[in-house]
This record gives sequence, C-alpha cells and structure tokens, in this order.
Amino acid sequence: METDLPVRQRHEIPNEILSISSWDEFDYADAFTLTADGTSRWTAEQWARAAFGDRPSWQAAFIFRVQLKLRLHWRASPDHVSGARIAEKTDEWIRLEASGPILEDQMIFHVNDQEASLAVFMRYLTPKGERTWTRLSPVHRSLAPGLLRDTYEKLRSGKAARR
Repeated sequence: METDLPVRQRHEIPNEILSISSWDEFDYADAFTLTADGTSRWTAEQWARAAFGDRPSWQAAFIFRVQLKLRLHWRASPDHVSGARIAEKTDEWIRLEASGPILEDQMIFHVNDQEASLAVFMRYLTPKGERTWTRLSPVHRSLAPGLLRDTYEKLRSGKAARR
C-alpha cells in the first residue's frame, strides 16, 4: 500500500468544488485532495462507494445517525451511498446529502486525472448541531487523508469496480 501518497487539506475550497454544492451559505467546510496518477480511471461515484460502501457500517451509523442525528437510508440502493442520498452526479463529481434535526451535510467527491478530492459542507440547524460537529470535526480531519489513500488503493487493487 502506498501510504506516502500526498493528501493535503485545502484551507480554501476550490471554486470547482464550491460550485458543486447547492448551498450558497454553510457553517463549516473542508476539503482534502489526494494527488496520484490516474485518479479519473474511476468515476466519482465509484470513489464514494469504495470509500463509504453501499450501506453504512455500524461505525458510520453510530457517528452519522446517533451522534450527528442524520437520517440515513438503510438498504443498499443505486440512489444512496452509505445511506446518504445522491443529490446530483457526473462522472467527475458526486454530491451526497443527508439531513437531520440538528444539522445537514453535503459530501462531494471530485476527481480529475491527477487528483481526487473529498469536501464536506455542514449547516447547523441548532446550537446542538454546532457543538456536536465542533467536537467531531477534529476526528474527521484526522481520518480524511487515510480514507482517501485507502480508497485509492482499494480502487487500484481491483477491490472496487472500474469504469
């Protein structure tokens, strides 16, 4: 496994990713970009499914459903990735959405020939939503680089479908 693949946190979200979000305003945003050859051999949806799976794992369900209180779709579906609704997609990007009583989120995968990016946008619906994400966001930021590296290796090794 190539654990040394460069992944950087984007402190300013690139306009090409910002334009994929359907929101004009949000309370939190971050993006991580992995640089590697041939990242566009797989669609953004393949990246998302390889990263998160068709259904939420028990760990993801605990974080997303119990802690963040997001409503997830529990059955594998062509319209959902790990319980989040596919709001819109092309081969180059996919926008997943989930909402709940305290916050709502959008996750965007964007791919091109040399990069694969994961961006997360949050809107707080209550003060509890802000407190909850503020507590969990450092964990998210620490895991995102490894998630992108692991997903690339999974796709490259053939453990996920190719385009």
